[in-house]
Amino acid sequence: MNYETLLKEFFQEIPECRKLYEQKASQLLFDQETGVHIVFGVLIVPYLIELINEGKKEEKLLERFFAFFEKMAKSEDENVVGVLDATILESLIDQGRDFLKIAKVYMGEETKKNCEHIE
Repeated sequence: MNYETLLKEFFQEIPECRKLYEQKASQLLFDQETGVHIVFGVLIVPYLIELINEGKKEEKLLERFFAFFEKMAKSEDENVVGVLDATILESLIDQGRDFLKIAKVYMGEETKKNCEHIE
C-alpha cells in the first residue's frame, strides 16, 4: 500500500464510499487533484463517524473500514500512516472518550497502538 494508490485501494475495499466520492465530484467538490488527506477528512471520516454512531446496525461495514485502517497502520509508506494518524485517528479522538471507546472495539492492534500514541 502506498500513498499514490491509497484512495483507489480504499474504494476497492469500501465501494460504498466510492458512490459518495462520485456524488461530491459531480458537485465539483472533488477532482483528480484533491489531496488524499482532504478526501479522507471531508468525506470518509464524517461517514465513518456516522456509522459508528449508528452502532451495531453497521457492524460489518465498520469491520471492513477498520481492517483497511489496520493495513494502513502496517504500511511502510510514512504518508499512508500519516493519513491514518493525522486525518482519521485524530478526528476520532476529537469525538470524545465515549465515542473513542466504541471505535476502539473495531480497531486492530496496530491501529489501536497508533491511536493510543496520539492520545
